Amino acid sequence: MRRFTLPGILVLFFLIVHSLPSLQAEQDPELNYAQGEVLVAFEDDATALDRIQARNEVGSDLVRTFRSGAQHWRFDAREHDVADVVAWLQNNPAVKYAHPNYKLVPASCDEDPCAFRSS
Repeated sequence: MRRFTLPGILVLFFLIVHSLPSLQAEQDPELNYAQGEVLVAFEDDATALDRIQARNEVGSDLVRTFRSGAQHWRFDAREHDVADVVAWLQNNPAVKYAHPNYKLVPASCDEDPCAFRSS
């Protein structure tokens, strides 16, 4: 019986995951942020009601609250444009800051000869 090693299983997992069709909504490759997603932080004196009302105005769902207190919201990109939502939130006096959920990509990893070297 053949034994599977951890590196072999990880490689197999990586190949399977990257061969599956994307489960996310269609994204415009020109955009450097996720459609229908914003990150927003509220002023320290903002009430829970301020936060809920702002989220309801956009019709968004709370995805996550970070340790910093900032929130990740998701909404229907067919109904609202990210730039419009960010502009509206920035005009709300209870909001400290709001911006799109920018996509983060590594600057370079293909050229690192040590990246996949085993010890």
